[in-house]
Amino acid sequence: MPKLSETNKAYIAGFLDGDGCIMYQLIRRKDYRYGFEIRASIVFYQKEQNKKCLARLKNLLGKGYLRERKEEIHQKYLKII
Repeated sequence: MPKLSETNKAYIAGFLDGDGCIMYQLIRRKDYRYGFEIRASIVFYQKEQNKKCLARLKNLLGKGYLRERKEEIHQKYLKII
């Protein structure tokens, strides 16, 4: 994880609060002792027209990838996982 300034930390925290989430998933895995693994992800959502904003955030964090998805309202959203 890159060293972030206090300003960048505040920006990321605000972005997460407004347009993001921390998501936990249970993934079935027969080879695991209890039969599943827990996957934690930090996800940010934006409309496709704001792709540059997510690309900047991805570069700032130094991790993740952009993925398009269609929602029921037929607007494309991008997310960083």
